[in-house]
Amino acid sequence: MAAPIEIPTGRLRLISVIQKSGRVIRTDDFENTLRVDRSNASTLLSRWRSQGWLRRAGPGVYVQVPESMCRYRLNL
Repeated sequence: MAAPIEIPTGRLRLISVIQKSGRVIRTDDFENTLRVDRSNASTLLSRWRSQGWLRRAGPGVYVQVPESMCRYRLNL
């Protein structure tokens, strides 16, 4: 039996936001779901964009990258 894949904590946080807000994520959704301030929310969203998990659709608006294009499956 294969060992389970450990998903990094940051990805689990992203999954929880996606489950609540859907494919389109706004900075406000992130702040409210994870109870972080706007600066931290913006930093994490930007980091995930640069890692290929999200695409920026506009100011404060991000779209989930299709699962098939991600390194890990999100199992939503």
